[in-house]
This record gives sequence, structure tokens and C-alpha cells, in this order.
Amino acid sequence: MTERSLDSLSPFEISGRCRKHLVFVDDHGVAHVLPDVRRMAATGYPVEWNLVGDSAGETDDHCIDALISAKRSWPHVGDSEALRMYLEHQPMGTHLYIAASWVSARSLARIAEMVGYAKEDIQIRGYGQKYQKVFCIACYTINPIGDAPTVICRQCGKMISVSDHYSKRLDAVLGYLMLNNITKKENP
Repeated sequence: MTERSLDSLSPFEISGRCRKHLVFVDDHGVAHVLPDVRRMAATGYPVEWNLVGDSAGETDDHCIDALISAKRSWPHVGDSEALRMYLEHQPMGTHLYIAASWVSARSLARIAEMVGYAKEDIQIRGYGQKYQKVFCIACYTINPIGDAPTVICRQCGKMISVSDHYSKRLDAVLGYLMLNNITKKENP
């Protein structure tokens, strides 16, 4: 449920059909995408660098300046009309590469999908808690998730197991009932 670090994640797949690369990173994702940015630049198509989050400032890494065609900062990803317009006005064949917290990454992906990007055009490397809420199938209540693999429903009090089946409509994962009271039949 929680991806603590970006170190263990595989590199982005650079598509041969891509005509422009938009890289979205937060402070933690910067160092992890530099090898990918080098591979993107080698394709000959433009690479734009986008810093996201409250502390989205300029990066001190000057080696990246030679590889990218533009730099932008997006302090507030979730409610940015300017970000929506920016994504909307990109040429066909633009791909998004996101290395940020799961909260920011899902917000960015949601905005991109709303303006017409296909899921195949968006790659995400997230860290931190992947999901924030779980849906109880017993009483249809949405509950907050901690780091534990199980949650006690705040409405019905049943123990639910947190799955990785995500609902975009509910913005929550499905929680399965834990059946602790059922004993297995023993074969004589």
C-alpha cells in the first residue's frame, strides 16, 4: 500500500511514437528521473520540465538545462486551471512522465485524462501512501486508511481488508470483509 521510495521503481519506458515529453516531478522525484530525461532528450523530441508541489522551485542541477526545452512550476496541482490549459494545448503524441507523491500524481493524471490524454500516454512513479480511503462493502461507507493492511469500519464496526482494487468514481480502494470467525473444516 505504501511505496516509501522511488529507488526501487523501474525506469520510465520511452515510447518511439512520442512527439513531446512532459516530465512532472516534485522535490523527491528530481534525482530519480535524470537518467530518464537523458534518454528522452536522445529521441530528439522536446522535453519540458515541470516542478510540482508547494516547494516547487528551480532545480539546482544545471546539467538538466541542456537537455530540456522549457521549465515550469505548478505549486497547486489539484485546482490549477492554468495546468489544465497547459495540458490541453500540447500537440498530439505528447507523453506525461510523473515522479511525485501518489496524491499529486493521481491529481495530475486525472487532469490529463479529463483533457483527453490516454492512459497509455501517462506513466507514474509514485511514493508514499498510494491510497487514502477504503470503501466498506458491508455498509458502503468510505473510511480513511492508515499503514495497516486492515481497517475497522467507522460505521458498521466490521474488520475490512484493504485491497488494491481502485475505484476512480469513489476515489477509494475496495475493502473486503475479514471472516475471522469462520473455522476451516478438518478432514478426518
